[in-house]
Amino acid sequence: EAEFKAWKDSCSESPSVEFLRISDGAAVLEASKSSGDRIATVALAPVEGASFFAEGLDDPPDEVEDWLTGLNSYFADKPKCSFAEALSALIAQAPAAWGLARTVQD
Repeated sequence: EAEFKAWKDSCSESPSVEFLRISDGAAVLEASKSSGDRIATVALAPVEGASFFAEGLDDPPDEVEDWLTGLNSYFADKPKCSFAEALSALIAQAPAAWGLARTVQD
């Protein structure tokens, strides 16, 4: 939770992602559109010997699954990705229409 807060504080604008809890070693996050509408609840789990794996919770729609599949491909190419880098990638890889990418880490 402290790492999430430090990452969020380092962003030039407040990201539309909120930390909910830790569950089975994964950070459970809620992503929302810039309008405030919930997009998805995502579990972001560290993977030993790799970086992270993102999984949609609560039966996400295909658009969210596509986003997370792309994100996991990114993580596969970044084996030493930090939690802050994983959070920034989560924002950067989101479809532009959701309004998450407007929040760029400084």
